[in-house]
Amino acid sequence: MNDSTSNQSPLSTTPRLLIDGYNLLYATDITGQGRDAGTLQAARQALLDFLANSLKTNLLEKTIIVFDANNPPPGLPRRVRQAGLLIHYATGFPDADELLKQYLEVHTAPRQLLVVSSDHDVQRAARRRGADYIDSDAWYRKLLAQRNQPEDPEMQLANEKPSGPPSAAEVKKWLEEFGSLPLDSLPDANAATPGRATPGNAPSPEEITDISNPFPPGYGEDLLTENDLDQEDGFRLD
Repeated sequence: MNDSTSNQSPLSTTPRLLIDGYNLLYATDITGQGRDAGTLQAARQALLDFLANSLKTNLLEKTIIVFDANNPPPGLPRRVRQAGLLIHYATGFPDADELLKQYLEVHTAPRQLLVVSSDHDVQRAARRRGADYIDSDAWYRKLLAQRNQPEDPEMQLANEKPSGPPSAAEVKKWLEEFGSLPLDSLPDANAATPGRATPGNAPSPEEITDISNPFPPGYGEDLLTENDLDQEDGFRLD
């Protein structure tokens, strides 16, 4: 959507982010691509695409980027929206810095505004109005770092955790690995059971009669059922 209203004054809007366009462009490594690669127009468009893809939607719609009007795109209004971003070419102003200062003067809530510019005059104007400001190269580095980080690390970790009950194949694999041992047959980790060494029930050296057998006496007898025992001699049937 294009805005073709008066070119002489800023819009009656309350932006949260005010960007010195060419000042930011020269602080980046962004260049144009395609047929117009190497031209100022291509580099400017590449910068706008970068911002549109980097800023969150709610901030993008409250961002104004100001360019000097020496080489504006032909045939376009001096103010135009692109992907929610408001672009203002400084027609009628000596340069973009003067237009930025006027935005600062008419802003109704300057303490909520961040100005991206390395120009000292613009920074002084921001300081007088109580607005925050940052050098273009520093802001660009911060934005690049933000693009390379997940938005919510905790949510990302949560998404990596398996959800829902295990599949039939997973259950089968577990049973093959660990067996189908009933839960009530598992020993209590804190209980003193026959044949198991606990701090108060450790066998003495005299009680250990066969060091070739790594299992204590009676180990595994509670896992046998009556059908597995020979009724005459009590040994397991083969």
